[in-house]
Amino acid sequence: SVAGPHDRECFLPKTAAEGLSWRPGNKAPQIPGFVAPQRQTTDIASDKTKKAMLGFLDALVASNADALQTQTSILEGPVPAMGIKDYKSLSETSKPKALALTSGEICHIHPPDGSTHLVLSLADQQRVIELGWGRRHRLSGGGFLPWNFTFIYAPRNEDEIAVWERIVIASAKFCCAGMAEI
Repeated sequence: SVAGPHDRECFLPKTAAEGLSWRPGNKAPQIPGFVAPQRQTTDIASDKTKKAMLGFLDALVASNADALQTQTSILEGPVPAMGIKDYKSLSETSKPKALALTSGEICHIHPPDGSTHLVLSLADQQRVIELGWGRRHRLSGGGFLPWNFTFIYAPRNEDEIAVWERIVIASAKFCCAGMAEI
C-alpha cells in the first residue's frame, strides 16, 4: 500500500444523490505552473465562503476533539489547518502512515483564494480528480509530500461548500481510519 492500509477504500459519498457529482462547468480554475505555492488565480472564494470553510473546520474538530485539532499549518506556514490531535506524542506504530510526510497535518485552507490542500485515500483522490474538484499536488509522491496530497479547488457557492465539506470529512475519515471514527 502506498498510503497505509486504507488507501484503496472510498470515504466519499458513493453517489451523486449523496452529494458528489461532476463539478459544475467542469472547467478547472487557472493555476500557475510553478510548484509552490500552489494557488488558483480564477474562481476565488468569497470572504463569506472562506469564513464558512473555517467555521466548518472548527466544528468538525469540536465534534471530534478526541482525534482532531486545529493548528497552524506545518506545510504552508501561518494558515489554518486541521491535524491529528497530539500527533507528535503518538507512538510511531499508531501514527497514520498516510501522514508521515505531513507531520500529522490532514488539511489546510489557503486564505488568499479559498483552495485547500488535503490528504485523501487514493480511491477518493482519483474520484475527486475525475469529477473535476481538484488535482494532485505536483510534488506529491516524490518523497516530499505523500502521493495522495491533493489540491481542492475553492468553492464558488453554497452547493460547492457542501461538496467541499464532504471531501474534508472523507479526508479526516481516511486519515483517522483505524484510530477514531469521524
